[in-house]
Amino acid sequence: MALFIHLSTHFLLSLIIGVVLSFYFGSPFYMILSAILAGFLIDVDHLIDYFLTFKKFNLKRFLKSQQFTISNRVIKIFHSWELVILFLIISYLFLYNPLIQGIFISASLSMFIHLLSDCIINREPIIFYFLLYRYKNNFLIDNIENKEAILEKK
Repeated sequence: MALFIHLSTHFLLSLIIGVVLSFYFGSPFYMILSAILAGFLIDVDHLIDYFLTFKKFNLKRFLKSQQFTISNRVIKIFHSWELVILFLIISYLFLYNPLIQGIFISASLSMFIHLLSDCIINREPIIFYFLLYRYKNNFLIDNIENKEAILEKK
């Protein structure tokens, strides 16, 4: 899938989640902002992986996801089911404050949809997006996923 379409899908889904939740929690600005930050800007972790591998930015190399194939690692710290669960727990702790609760539910739901769509789009198993699973396998592609699959997807 073309990068523009992939990113547009994440942005649109996040926007929809923020708008829908604003009908329940109010505060459209905060619901939409938290949904977009969590569901769209989650991909900033690709840059973190990139700069852990390369010191100088090269757009062509970045768009080909060469940081993963050259380092043989996929860290993607924000692509994590654990964060989805953590945000849901935090939202429960703020039952007395609907705005804060809504922000964390919006973020959690948006991240959930992002990760689920990544599983579908990238044909990766759900377990791949558990940070603890990747950590347990030293974030090594060879331990968690076939390197050829990553090259084929990009």
